Amino acid sequence: MNQTRGILFIVLAVLSFLLFQAYIQDTAPKPQIDSVTAAQDPNNVGADSDNSHALTIKNNVLRLTINSKTGDFIGADLLKYDRTVEDKTPLTLLSSNPDDYLRVVNGLAGEGGTDSAKTRADYKVVNQTENSVTLSYTHNDVVYTKTITLDGYQALVDYKVTNNSDQAINVAPYASFIYRPAPAPSLFSRSNVYGTNQSYAGLVISTDSDNYEKISNGDIEDKDFKPVKSKEGWTAISQHFFVTAYVPYAGTDFTIYTDYYQNNYIINTLSAETTVNANSTATFSDKYWIGPKLQDDLQNVAKDLDLVVDYGWAWFLSLPLFKLMQFLHSFISNWGITIIALTLVVRLIISPLSRLQFRNQALMRVIQPELAAANERAGDDRMKRLTETTKVFKKYGASQFTGCFPALIQMPIFLALFYLMNEAVELRHQSFLWIHDLSQADPYFILPILNGVIMIFMFSLTPMPENMDPMQRKIMKMMPYLFVIFFLFLPSGLILYYIVSNIITILFIMYYNKKMTYLYANNLLPTYKVVDRPIAMPRRKK
Repeated sequence: MNQTRGILFIVLAVLSFLLFQAYIQDTAPKPQIDSVTAAQDPNNVGADSDNSHALTIKNNVLRLTINSKTGDFIGADLLKYDRTVEDKTPLTLLSSNPDDYLRVVNGLAGEGGTDSAKTRADYKVVNQTENSVTLSYTHNDVVYTKTITLDGYQALVDYKVTNNSDQAINVAPYASFIYRPAPAPSLFSRSNVYGTNQSYAGLVISTDSDNYEKISNGDIEDKDFKPVKSKEGWTAISQHFFVTAYVPYAGTDFTIYTDYYQNNYIINTLSAETTVNANSTATFSDKYWIGPKLQDDLQNVAKDLDLVVDYGWAWFLSLPLFKLMQFLHSFISNWGITIIALTLVVRLIISPLSRLQFRNQALMRVIQPELAAANERAGDDRMKRLTETTKVFKKYGASQFTGCFPALIQMPIFLALFYLMNEAVELRHQSFLWIHDLSQADPYFILPILNGVIMIFMFSLTPMPENMDPMQRKIMKMMPYLFVIFFLFLPSGLILYYIVSNIITILFIMYYNKKMTYLYANNLLPTYKVVDRPIAMPRRKK
């Protein structure tokens, strides 16, 4: 495999990957939109859709709207994240909007809980501050106190059950996510709320048996998801760049089960019942994360919660690349310049292999006259042609494979960066020059076209072999133009990386082309004595 065929293989592999991504988008189920009704879970614990009891608590990053009667979360706004590039209102993560419906129903189930098959709690506000509220409800000589406190993007829910009756009661904390998916977003940032639809959106759970499992909407609709019991873990609704997660009370086991009701997807997490004896008190503490996918913070909320930043199969490369980019940004204020710096560092790390690749590529270029002469001497004898060309390769220490394998390293790095640029919320709405959002496609197509021009020039520096297959030659000539088309819809940050990387490649090619040409012309290239050896034939077994 020569250098040109190596490039062709890599390009075709990347294009196949991009085509697969496009196929996934086209075949993804489109959500049905109709009027939102109050959903009910299989335990008949319904969601109170009455917003007349709404109250709001907030801190500097999160504004949470709560139904003061039930304690449900019926709205959440992220104060540090704009809805779109042009719409500077806070992004809404929990909402009753029919186009993007997500609310959190929570409380105490069980025989002695606040929510039964027939009724729900009727809390009263007993105390409220800017970032917390305390609700109280008394029923059958049992006092239920529910305190909701904001801590960054966390909503901490503390239940206190004071049993003043003469009988023991059983209670079980629970939380239900009731949602319907948002319509497929625009490819371009000006009309984009959450981000491209390259990223997974939907239910994710973490249990003892699987620390990160995606549950498709189809499985929920078809009732294919079977209840899962676990001692630790969490449930989450993942959206591009953002996540709403529930971490159950750590004192008991919990069970996750799902339902589908009037176009609403329902995910229930129910803890095991706890007995509260007569004339005694019990407390329970749940927590929620309602905010961006900040990896370092998510690690501190719950074990494996940072996995909602889904790097796919390339996580082992994407994660260190993200850490490196994060480190570089601590010294550089602009994310666009950070990506350029990241490119320089990555290319520096792989420079020893790049040196082998481009030196060999330039060497193959300058010895083309001797290879052509060897082919002419061999005539139509293919075996002799192979022998003669091999002699030329050995004479100069050239290899048809040295230029290929280093180039293969670029492919997993490219795919790892593809996932990284799609998942890093830090790049959302970050501008660079004319780019409004480095996590989204260039709305003016300047970067993809510029990258295409650079690739055309780069390919011109590496002439294709004269004996190359005509079909391969045509495909190679089309590659830069195909890349322009496919890069139209990729994150601007990824194309910026690719442009800088291609410029570095061009500098490498020009340097080694000039150096090898000079050394060859002045007979300064090292040569090696070629020893003719007969081809060893396999021995017949006696």
